[in-house]
Amino acid sequence: MQSAPDSPVGAHELTMRDVNPKSGEETAYECFQCGNIIIKEHSPGRCPDCSGPMRNRQTPLE
Repeated sequence: MQSAPDSPVGAHELTMRDVNPKSGEETAYECFQCGNIIIKEHSPGRCPDCSGPMRNRQTPLE
């Protein structure tokens, strides 16, 4: 495998992996407002404590 002209010698290609939202596995979801963490198979949508929006903790924030 050859490196791209602008990449350092020995650099490896990195690939990003998408999170499968329908995997059937339990996933941690975190509330943006209060920080509550819930383990569920599917997105809870809203936090049961404060009704804030939840995020999948496996998905990176940009």
